[in-house]
Amino acid sequence: MSLAEFLLALGISLALMVSTLWLHYQVLRFSSDHLADLPLRNRAKIMAVVFSSFIGHMLEIGLFALAYYFLVGYTDLGQFSKPYALDAGNLFYFSTVSFSTLGMSPVQMEGPLKIVVGLEALNGFLLITWSASHTYTIMQELWGHA
Repeated sequence: MSLAEFLLALGISLALMVSTLWLHYQVLRFSSDHLADLPLRNRAKIMAVVFSSFIGHMLEIGLFALAYYFLVGYTDLGQFSKPYALDAGNLFYFSTVSFSTLGMSPVQMEGPLKIVVGLEALNGFLLITWSASHTYTIMQELWGHA
């Protein structure tokens, strides 16, 4: 991998990370700002926070999956280690196991795009941790009143 390819993969990773951080912030902020408006009991409000975080993670995983579709399909920056159909299900699965740090995909990424996959795992870990912290904070506010 050349320095230029490494820097390009790093730049793509950073762009995806900034995008998902912004998206995650918006989801958590929206759920916090509108929580009091929900005509639900506090227990259900806690579940709404968890569900909104889950939806945020699904969107973030989808963003990475979409990036893999274009990067593997239309650039020379990397490919999968064995034949792997570039369909929505496979790419979403690959992105999910990468984002969640599970890493149990039947294929690996080869070439500079493995930088993107590795940083997706770090990014996913941070965002999942952020969701857990946010949920804990909301639970502390509402738990005694649930």
